[in-house]
Amino acid sequence: MPELSIETYRKYEAFAAAWPAPDKETRMTWQLLDQIDDDKLLVELPQWLADENVGYTQGAVPTAFVGRIEAESEEAIHFADSAAAKSLRKLAHRITQLEQSDNADQDDWVDDRLADHRQQFTNRDDAVSLNEEWLPKAEILHAIKRDG
Repeated sequence: MPELSIETYRKYEAFAAAWPAPDKETRMTWQLLDQIDDDKLLVELPQWLADENVGYTQGAVPTAFVGRIEAESEEAIHFADSAAAKSLRKLAHRITQLEQSDNADQDDWVDDRLADHRQQFTNRDDAVSLNEEWLPKAEILHAIKRDG
C-alpha cells in the first residue's frame, strides 16, 4: 500500500532548500502555505496526471493545487476543494504585502484591499480545479504543509 508522505516545514530556510523553484516562486509558495487553512495542503502532480484531471483551461495546465484530503483509500486520496496554486500564490503574496504595510496615510485603502484579496482567496472563483479528485498516492510528487 503506497503511503502519502506529507512534507511539513516550520522554517522558510528548510523549505527553500527543498523546493525546486526560482527564489521568487519559492517565497510566494511559502506565503501561500501561510495563508491556507490547517486542513489544506499543496500537492504537486506530474504533468500527465494534471492533464487527465483538469478540464479545459487557457494556457498551460497547472500541476500544483491546494486542497484538502477528504477521504483516503489504500491507493489514492480524494482531494477536495482544489484550486490551482498559481493564482492563489499571487493573491497570497498580495495579502502578505498588505499585512506588512505600515503606511498610516492609507490605512482605510489597505484594509479595503486586504479584505478584498482575502475574499478572493477564500472564494477561489476563477481558479482552475481538478475534475477527478481521486489522486493515486504513488503519483503525487509532493504534498506540502507549513507548520506554525
